[in-house]
Amino acid sequence: MSNVLRYAESQARSRARIGAMPDASQWRRMAQVQDVDELVERMRRSGLGFWVADLPRAPDALTIERHLQERCRALVTELGRLLPPTWAAWVQWLRLMPELVWVRPLVERGEDSGLAEVAGTLGDVARPADARRRQAAAAVRFGACLDAARSPEAVWLESLVDRLPRLAAAERRAVGRVVGCVRQHLAEVGALRRVAREAPIEHGAARVGDAGRMWALRARFAEDLRALLAGNPFHAGTVIVYGLLEVLQLERVRALLIAKQRGWDDGDMWAQA
Repeated sequence: MSNVLRYAESQARSRARIGAMPDASQWRRMAQVQDVDELVERMRRSGLGFWVADLPRAPDALTIERHLQERCRALVTELGRLLPPTWAAWVQWLRLMPELVWVRPLVERGEDSGLAEVAGTLGDVARPADARRRQAAAAVRFGACLDAARSPEAVWLESLVDRLPRLAAAERRAVGRVVGCVRQHLAEVGALRRVAREAPIEHGAARVGDAGRMWALRARFAEDLRALLAGNPFHAGTVIVYGLLEVLQLERVRALLIAKQRGWDDGDMWAQA
Protein backbone atom coordinates (compact mmCIF):
# COMPACT_ATOMS: atom_id res chain seq x y z
CA MET A 1 0.00 0.00 0.00
CA SER A 2 1.40 3.41 -0.95
CA ASN A 3 1.93 6.14 1.64
CA VAL A 4 -0.90 8.15 0.09
CA LEU A 5 -3.39 5.27 0.37
CA ARG A 6 -2.25 4.43 3.89
CA TYR A 7 -2.66 8.06 4.93
CA ALA A 8 -6.12 8.24 3.34
CA GLU A 9 -7.11 5.07 5.20
CA SER A 10 -5.97 6.58 8.50
CA GLN A 11 -8.11 9.64 7.84
CA ALA A 12 -11.16 7.49 7.07
CA ARG A 13 -10.58 5.37 10.18
CA SER A 14 -10.27 8.45 12.39
CA ARG A 15 -13.53 9.90 11.07
CA ALA A 16 -15.35 6.59 11.45
CA ARG A 17 -14.34 6.34 15.10
CA ILE A 18 -15.37 9.91 15.74
CA GLY A 19 -18.75 9.10 14.21
CA ALA A 20 -19.21 6.14 16.58
CA MET A 21 -18.73 8.21 19.75
CA PRO A 22 -21.80 8.58 22.01
CA ASP A 23 -23.89 11.73 21.85
CA ALA A 24 -25.24 13.73 24.80
CA SER A 25 -28.44 11.67 25.12
CA GLN A 26 -26.45 8.43 25.29
CA TRP A 27 -24.22 9.88 28.01
CA ARG A 28 -27.29 10.92 30.01
CA ARG A 29 -28.74 7.40 29.75
CA MET A 30 -25.46 5.88 30.87
CA ALA A 31 -25.37 8.25 33.84
CA GLN A 32 -28.65 6.74 35.08
CA VAL A 33 -27.14 3.24 35.37
CA GLN A 34 -26.17 2.44 38.96
CA ASP A 35 -24.41 -0.92 38.59
CA VAL A 36 -20.79 -0.65 37.43
CA ASP A 37 -20.82 -3.89 35.42
CA GLU A 38 -24.02 -2.88 33.64
CA LEU A 39 -22.50 0.54 32.98
CA VAL A 40 -19.41 -1.04 31.41
CA GLU A 41 -21.63 -3.13 29.15
CA ARG A 42 -23.59 -0.01 28.12
CA MET A 43 -20.31 1.72 27.33
CA ARG A 44 -19.24 -1.19 25.14
CA ARG A 45 -22.47 -0.85 23.15
CA SER A 46 -22.20 2.95 22.91
CA GLY A 47 -18.92 3.42 21.07
CA LEU A 48 -16.70 3.34 24.17
CA GLY A 49 -15.44 -0.21 23.81
CA PHE A 50 -11.87 1.02 23.36
CA TRP A 51 -11.81 2.35 26.92
CA VAL A 52 -13.51 -0.52 28.74
CA ALA A 53 -12.14 -3.46 26.73
CA ASP A 54 -11.04 -6.25 29.13
CA LEU A 55 -12.02 -4.29 32.23
CA PRO A 56 -12.73 -7.01 34.87
CA ARG A 57 -16.11 -7.33 36.56
CA ALA A 58 -16.77 -5.36 39.76
CA PRO A 59 -13.55 -3.33 39.50
CA ASP A 60 -12.40 -1.20 42.42
CA ALA A 61 -11.25 2.40 41.87
CA LEU A 62 -7.55 1.52 41.61
CA THR A 63 -8.28 -1.19 39.03
CA ILE A 64 -10.27 1.33 36.98
CA GLU A 65 -7.44 3.90 37.17
CA ARG A 66 -4.79 1.38 36.15
CA HIS A 67 -6.89 0.05 33.31
CA LEU A 68 -7.63 3.49 31.89
CA GLN A 69 -3.99 4.48 32.13
CA GLU A 70 -3.07 1.42 30.05
CA ARG A 71 -5.79 2.28 27.52
CA CYS A 72 -4.43 5.84 27.33
CA ARG A 73 -1.05 4.39 26.40
CA ALA A 74 -2.79 2.26 23.78
CA LEU A 75 -4.40 5.41 22.33
CA VAL A 76 -1.00 7.06 21.92
CA THR A 77 0.28 3.93 20.16
CA GLU A 78 -2.72 4.02 17.85
CA LEU A 79 -2.17 7.69 17.03
CA GLY A 80 1.42 6.84 16.18
CA ARG A 81 0.15 4.30 13.64
CA LEU A 82 -2.35 6.73 12.14
CA LEU A 83 0.05 9.66 11.73
CA PRO A 84 2.70 9.84 8.98
CA PRO A 85 6.27 8.72 9.84
CA THR A 86 7.41 12.35 9.95
CA TRP A 87 5.44 12.71 13.20
CA ALA A 88 7.52 10.10 15.06
CA ALA A 89 9.32 12.57 17.36
CA TRP A 90 6.02 14.28 18.22
CA VAL A 91 4.45 10.92 19.07
CA GLN A 92 7.42 10.07 21.32
CA TRP A 93 6.77 13.25 23.32
CA LEU A 94 3.07 12.39 23.34
CA ARG A 95 3.89 9.11 25.09
CA LEU A 96 4.70 11.00 28.29
CA MET A 97 1.15 12.32 28.55
CA PRO A 98 -0.62 9.36 30.26
CA GLU A 99 1.69 9.52 33.29
CA LEU A 100 2.41 13.23 33.68
CA VAL A 101 -0.17 13.83 36.38
CA TRP A 102 1.69 11.42 38.71
CA VAL A 103 5.24 12.60 38.06
CA ARG A 104 5.56 15.70 40.27
CA PRO A 105 4.15 14.19 43.53
CA LEU A 106 6.19 11.04 42.96
CA VAL A 107 9.48 12.88 42.32
CA GLU A 108 9.13 15.77 44.74
CA ARG A 109 7.25 14.17 47.64
CA GLY A 110 7.76 10.46 47.08
CA GLU A 111 3.99 9.90 46.96
CA ASP A 112 3.30 6.59 45.25
CA SER A 113 -0.39 6.45 44.34
CA GLY A 114 -0.17 2.76 43.47
CA LEU A 115 -0.36 3.58 39.78
CA ALA A 116 3.42 3.43 39.60
CA GLU A 117 3.10 -0.34 39.79
CA VAL A 118 1.75 -0.29 36.25
CA ALA A 119 4.44 -1.35 33.80
CA GLY A 120 5.93 1.58 31.92
CA THR A 121 8.28 4.50 32.29
CA LEU A 122 6.60 5.69 35.49
CA GLY A 123 7.77 2.49 37.19
CA ASP A 124 11.36 3.46 36.38
CA VAL A 125 10.82 6.64 38.40
CA ALA A 126 9.05 4.95 41.30
CA ARG A 127 11.61 2.23 42.01
CA PRO A 128 14.69 4.28 43.04
CA ALA A 129 15.09 5.83 46.48
CA ASP A 130 13.65 9.33 46.85
CA ALA A 131 16.96 11.10 46.26
CA ARG A 132 17.38 9.43 42.89
CA ARG A 133 13.86 9.86 41.56
CA ARG A 134 14.48 13.19 39.82
CA GLN A 135 17.53 11.71 38.10
CA ALA A 136 15.45 8.71 37.04
CA ALA A 137 12.72 11.03 35.76
CA ALA A 138 15.24 12.92 33.65
CA ALA A 139 16.55 9.64 32.22
CA VAL A 140 13.11 8.81 30.82
CA ARG A 141 12.44 12.38 29.61
CA PHE A 142 10.09 13.39 32.43
CA GLY A 143 12.78 15.72 33.77
CA ALA A 144 12.11 18.19 30.95
CA CYS A 145 8.55 18.59 32.29
CA LEU A 146 9.53 19.39 35.88
CA ASP A 147 9.38 23.14 36.45
CA ALA A 148 8.93 24.68 39.89
CA ALA A 149 6.72 27.48 38.56
CA ARG A 150 4.40 25.50 36.29
CA SER A 151 2.64 22.16 36.25
CA PRO A 152 4.28 19.30 34.31
CA GLU A 153 1.21 19.25 32.06
CA ALA A 154 1.65 22.93 31.10
CA VAL A 155 5.35 22.47 30.30
CA TRP A 156 4.61 19.32 28.33
CA LEU A 157 1.83 20.93 26.30
CA GLU A 158 3.95 23.92 25.35
CA SER A 159 6.79 21.64 24.28
CA LEU A 160 4.37 19.40 22.38
CA VAL A 161 3.53 22.27 20.04
CA ASP A 162 7.24 23.03 19.60
CA ARG A 163 7.84 19.43 18.51
CA LEU A 164 5.47 19.55 15.55
CA PRO A 165 7.23 18.37 12.37
CA ARG A 166 7.90 20.54 9.34
CA LEU A 167 4.58 20.76 7.47
CA ALA A 168 3.37 21.91 4.09
CA ALA A 169 1.53 25.24 4.15
CA ALA A 170 -2.00 23.80 3.90
CA GLU A 171 -1.38 21.20 6.56
CA ARG A 172 0.31 23.76 8.80
CA ARG A 173 -2.81 25.94 8.62
CA ALA A 174 -5.05 22.95 9.42
CA VAL A 175 -2.95 21.89 12.41
CA GLY A 176 -2.70 25.53 13.49
CA ARG A 177 -6.50 25.73 13.71
CA VAL A 178 -6.51 22.69 16.01
CA VAL A 179 -3.79 24.22 18.21
CA GLY A 180 -5.73 27.49 18.37
CA CYS A 181 -8.88 25.64 19.40
CA VAL A 182 -7.01 23.87 22.20
CA ARG A 183 -5.46 27.10 23.47
CA GLN A 184 -8.82 28.87 23.50
CA HIS A 185 -10.34 26.02 25.52
CA LEU A 186 -7.46 26.04 28.01
CA ALA A 187 -7.91 29.79 28.47
CA GLU A 188 -11.63 29.29 29.17
CA VAL A 189 -10.88 26.50 31.65
CA GLY A 190 -8.30 28.70 33.37
CA ALA A 191 -10.81 31.53 33.70
CA LEU A 192 -13.42 29.18 35.18
CA ARG A 193 -10.92 27.83 37.70
CA ARG A 194 -9.92 31.34 38.77
CA VAL A 195 -13.55 32.22 39.39
CA ALA A 196 -14.07 29.00 41.34
CA ARG A 197 -11.02 29.68 43.53
CA GLU A 198 -12.12 33.23 44.31
CA ALA A 199 -15.79 32.48 45.02
CA PRO A 200 -16.76 31.43 48.57
CA ILE A 201 -17.96 27.84 48.86
CA GLU A 202 -21.25 28.00 50.76
CA HIS A 203 -22.46 24.45 50.25
CA GLY A 204 -21.98 21.35 48.15
CA ALA A 205 -24.19 22.65 45.37
CA ALA A 206 -21.51 25.21 44.49
CA ARG A 207 -19.07 22.45 43.58
CA VAL A 208 -21.73 20.66 41.55
CA GLY A 209 -22.34 23.89 39.64
CA ASP A 210 -18.62 24.32 38.96
CA ALA A 211 -18.41 20.74 37.72
CA GLY A 212 -21.44 21.26 35.50
CA ARG A 213 -19.89 24.38 33.97
CA MET A 214 -16.65 22.48 33.36
CA TRP A 215 -18.49 19.67 31.56
CA ALA A 216 -20.34 22.30 29.50
CA LEU A 217 -16.98 23.80 28.49
CA ARG A 218 -15.74 20.35 27.51
CA ALA A 219 -18.88 19.76 25.43
CA ARG A 220 -18.40 23.05 23.59
CA PHE A 221 -14.73 22.20 23.03
CA ALA A 222 -15.77 18.88 21.47
CA GLU A 223 -18.20 20.70 19.17
CA ASP A 224 -15.48 23.15 18.13
CA LEU A 225 -13.12 20.27 17.37
CA ARG A 226 -15.73 18.50 15.27
CA ALA A 227 -16.34 21.72 13.33
CA LEU A 228 -12.68 21.63 12.26
CA LEU A 229 -13.35 18.41 10.33
CA ALA A 230 -15.34 20.25 7.68
CA GLY A 231 -13.70 20.80 4.31
CA ASN A 232 -10.63 18.96 3.09
CA PRO A 233 -10.07 15.98 5.43
CA PHE A 234 -6.66 15.09 4.09
CA HIS A 235 -4.38 16.37 6.83
CA ALA A 236 -2.86 15.20 10.13
CA GLY A 237 -5.17 17.58 12.00
CA THR A 238 -7.96 15.03 11.52
CA VAL A 239 -5.98 12.43 13.48
CA ILE A 240 -5.16 14.97 16.19
CA VAL A 241 -8.85 15.91 16.49
CA TYR A 242 -9.68 12.21 16.81
CA GLY A 243 -7.09 11.86 19.58
CA LEU A 244 -8.38 14.90 21.45
CA LEU A 245 -11.97 13.70 21.24
CA GLU A 246 -10.89 10.30 22.56
CA VAL A 247 -9.17 12.00 25.51
CA LEU A 248 -12.44 13.82 26.24
CA GLN A 249 -14.20 10.43 26.15
CA LEU A 250 -11.60 9.07 28.58
CA GLU A 251 -12.22 11.92 31.00
CA ARG A 252 -15.94 11.24 31.05
CA VAL A 253 -15.58 7.46 31.20
CA ARG A 254 -13.27 7.79 34.18
CA ALA A 255 -15.52 10.27 35.99
CA LEU A 256 -18.60 8.11 35.50
CA LEU A 257 -16.98 4.79 36.40
CA ILE A 258 -15.31 6.16 39.54
CA ALA A 259 -18.52 7.93 40.62
CA LYS A 260 -20.60 4.78 40.26
CA GLN A 261 -17.97 2.53 41.85
CA ARG A 262 -17.88 4.79 44.91
CA GLY A 263 -21.62 5.21 45.09
CA TRP A 264 -21.68 8.86 44.08
CA ASP A 265 -24.62 9.95 41.99
CA ASP A 266 -25.31 13.42 40.72
CA GLY A 267 -27.69 13.37 37.77
CA ASP A 268 -27.82 17.17 37.71
CA MET A 269 -24.14 17.39 36.87
CA TRP A 270 -24.44 14.89 34.03
CA ALA A 271 -27.56 16.57 32.71
CA GLN A 272 -25.57 19.77 32.30
CA ALA A 273 -22.78 17.99 30.41
